Amino acid sequence: MKIRKATKKDVKEVVGLFRKEYAKPPYNEKWPKKAAQKYVGGKSEYFFVAVENNEIVGFIQGNIYSWYDGLRGHINEIVVDSKYQGKGIGKGLLNFIIKEFKKRKVKTLALSAKKKAKALDIYKKLKFKDEGYISLKKRLR
Repeated sequence: MKIRKATKKDVKEVVGLFRKEYAKPPYNEKWPKKAAQKYVGGKSEYFFVAVENNEIVGFIQGNIYSWYDGLRGHINEIVVDSKYQGKGIGKGLLNFIIKEFKKRKVKTLALSAKKKAKALDIYKKLKFKDEGYISLKKRLR
């Protein structure tokens, strides 16, 4: 597996992967193609893809912002093709972006995940801690 910076040429393949994986449990989200293109192709400062046999099998996106205690990194999205889950790709992507953030003197890294996400075990192994926050949502239409 190779991890590299994503290019504009990768966006179409990444959007397909994103839509495919988010349509499955625990997310069950049916993303319209244009909405997914806008979201995935948006303004993540750090956007990397995992490639195996010339196929994008995962990606990670994140940003850095100022916080009260210094710079904070945030993982906006991490997705691994279900055919490749359990093979260290997600862990590899996380470790890659962690190294990038450390180079930029980021003090803490945050991410959000569904309680039933398969990746929770990886996050715990990499020493991410549940800080007790909850996510609330209200439909307006």
